[in-house]
Amino acid sequence: MAELPSISVIIPAFNSERTLYKCLESIYQCDYPKNKLEVILVDNNSTDETLLVAERFRETLVVKEKKQGRSCARNTGASQASSEFLFFLDSDVFIEKDYFKELISVLSRQGVGAVQGKIIPSDIDGQESINRYRYRTIEAGTNETFCLLNLVVRESPMINSAACAYRKEAFDLVGGFDVELERHEDIDLARRVCYSGYYLASAEKGVAHVIYHGEGWASYFWRSFQDGFTKIDYNRKWSLEQKWIGLERDDDFFRLAEEKRNEASAEHQTSERIKDLFPKKPRKETGSFNPILPVYWSLRDLGSALWNYTKTLDIYFLLLFFNHVCKLTGRVVSPIRQKKHFAPLEIPMAPPEIRLQKIFVKSGKPYFLKPTLRFVLLTTKIYLIDIDGHRLLGESPDYPHLFSYLNFQQLGLFKEFDGNSEEDMVYEILNFMKLLKT
Repeated sequence: MAELPSISVIIPAFNSERTLYKCLESIYQCDYPKNKLEVILVDNNSTDETLLVAERFRETLVVKEKKQGRSCARNTGASQASSEFLFFLDSDVFIEKDYFKELISVLSRQGVGAVQGKIIPSDIDGQESINRYRYRTIEAGTNETFCLLNLVVRESPMINSAACAYRKEAFDLVGGFDVELERHEDIDLARRVCYSGYYLASAEKGVAHVIYHGEGWASYFWRSFQDGFTKIDYNRKWSLEQKWIGLERDDDFFRLAEEKRNEASAEHQTSERIKDLFPKKPRKETGSFNPILPVYWSLRDLGSALWNYTKTLDIYFLLLFFNHVCKLTGRVVSPIRQKKHFAPLEIPMAPPEIRLQKIFVKSGKPYFLKPTLRFVLLTTKIYLIDIDGHRLLGESPDYPHLFSYLNFQQLGLFKEFDGNSEEDMVYEILNFMKLLKT
């Protein structure tokens, strides 16, 4: 990158006197140019010494948000930001010196809408047993990467808003964080940005550390109950019928692209009509939300934790069992929560120049990718999501022209290679995604 762009760092804070100094200190000690760094602290009705701590860092812009909630605070901070790139850091997070550079090197690439680095539990708060447990749990839950984006499950793609970055145009397009969601607002935002047509990407060389700010195990298990209790809001929202906004320009975009292709190379014409790749209308994810499924998953996790404890007598699995009990209890009683979202779920779409892409298959013929495909770019691989039904695609026979020639397990995301054998297809795909060095 020739010149580093300006970035805005947004910190929501509520009674954060214990952790805020470490957070701000790490920001101002990073190796990012200070004249390109805008730091915005959003005070969310703190009653402790949070503002006094912030005053020690005079370069920090302090704004207030009276409506309680971290989503409200983050959205207020984003509305005050003056740069093209938004970095969100919770007030209990501190970063390593190269964090901003590592994330911006990925986020600034064309088409990337959001980036997640590593988030590693810190042990500086002295709560040793909880921190050991958190470390093992997050390590296992992220395939030992500490990057939530690497976890491929039903809710994927997921980005943890404790430390992440968004392109402002993507953030604004989808309306920012959903203030109606008490929790899980971060994975909801990542999903909407992904659906809109931007890439989500990992940048695992960027490392942040999170300090546990609760008070002992009782606080931790209560948080797990709340997690289970509020998850139904997210599930209900994403089971609604969807309405995709902003597809009006697609016909003209495809028509122009097809004319150029025919003019450039008649032998590359294909019999498939581009419009045939479009679904006639978006369909529901898997029908209406079934509250039994989360309970089933919780019972499965309970059984697994208990079985591992009986085999190993490792206290970690016993704590994991109790944690799952708390989540299950929350999920069992969660149907009493009042519904907060109603159909249709409107999702704005990015311009076709960002959202619609084509690929060259091995024969040399160009094809547009199915317009409902979305990409998640990890450090060593890429996975796809078909938003028409929210299908997570791996080695799928439905897309042989993609997966037959891709072996991203062995390739770095931005790695250059000769492209003179089977890697020809990998080169073409990375090139079309504008992820290769020029």
